[in-house]
Amino acid sequence: NHPLRGGKHFLFEGGVRVPAFVHSPLLPAAARGTKYGGLFHVTDWLPTLLSAADIDLGILTDDDATEEGTADGDGIDGIDQWAALFTTGAATAVGAAEGEEKVSPPRGEVLLSLNSYTVCCMDDNNTETCSGFLSECADIYMSSLARMETPRAALISGEWKLIVSEYGLPWYGTLDEEEDYGGLEAQVAVGDMNGGGNTGDGALEVSDDDASGMMSNCNSDPGTGLGNYLFNVVDDPNETNNLHADSSHASVVNQLMDTLKGHLQREVMSEWTPPVTYPYTVWAEAGGVIVPWQMGR
Repeated sequence: NHPLRGGKHFLFEGGVRVPAFVHSPLLPAAARGTKYGGLFHVTDWLPTLLSAADIDLGILTDDDATEEGTADGDGIDGIDQWAALFTTGAATAVGAAEGEEKVSPPRGEVLLSLNSYTVCCMDDNNTETCSGFLSECADIYMSSLARMETPRAALISGEWKLIVSEYGLPWYGTLDEEEDYGGLEAQVAVGDMNGGGNTGDGALEVSDDDASGMMSNCNSDPGTGLGNYLFNVVDDPNETNNLHADSSHASVVNQLMDTLKGHLQREVMSEWTPPVTYPYTVWAEAGGVIVPWQMGR
């Protein structure tokens, strides 16, 4: 994840930004070896690959779907980005070698997460916890879902990223840095871990006492408070400068919150259930062969 902030299960870039590449003889020479700077969501792969194969996206149309809440208005959430990928690297509006008109990235917004539900269970001290971390559950099969007072959410719109009700997390470093707790991990002030931590000039405070904030087990409670964050992820891709409390960016926060509220109105209850692990025991007893298994065995 170096040099990104956070990790799996969390909403900072280290938990949601995924490296990817496209290899295809269909790509023109001008596009090869270039970097695509547009927003791309996992749901975009389906319409993009169908478009690359010259398959009509109409086959994905859901007769019962409406345009509301869909990106292309065709009953799916994904956006066809093949034209933008195909013309990436063109030096001008028209790719000189291929004669293709350069297409701007079509996606301007990504809803990264919106979740109003959490997992509640009893910990080893027989005390109920609703933090949502399964590592705290004495028996995950006795867990249940409960609605949170404040949803956890993250949204990117253009250059802005809003994160709501997230645990403050540090950054990954290189292997050498992690051994001596150097690098950015040792520069995270306690205030910033809880949503603040910026000095008057917008720079991060440096604290050598915060080495305990190393990014480690991604399934454990990081031990920090919940906070709200606003980042310009174009200028600040490592999410070091939280602008949420900056009055000069209040209109940006309000606009993104209004967008989130619109998504919240369409949220459905999570269908999460405890993970099933006992089939592995059944298969091990069968000599490592996958055989039929029954609930409760």
